[in-house]
Amino acid sequence: MFRPQLGEPHHYAYVVEDIEATVNRLVDHLGAGPFFVIERVPLENVRSRGEPAAFVHNSAFGACGGGVIELMEALRLAPKRVEMGFSRPRPGIHHVAYAVPPTQVADVRRHLDERDCRST
Repeated sequence: MFRPQLGEPHHYAYVVEDIEATVNRLVDHLGAGPFFVIERVPLENVRSRGEPAAFVHNSAFGACGGGVIELMEALRLAPKRVEMGFSRPRPGIHHVAYAVPPTQVADVRRHLDERDCRST
């Protein structure tokens, strides 16, 4: 049986109300940084449950506490179920990302699919 060994996370992502204010707070209180910002992260073919969707957002990546974090600021979300997925109090965790070697991607996706986990 294949069991992926993902190792340490590449980064932890959080949804925030205001990237600039959050970065300033992290720098001032935790000594985090440096950060770099991607405005309107370019995404193609965004879908939700097989239907076209919108996930327009800004992201900031930076160092914090010995690891990498991503801060995400949603600008436009659609359809309603996508918007509802971001309706929890902020800041809040969005995802934990792992870097998978290209030679293992197919096996990891199959492993997740066998457990009824969605992969992208």
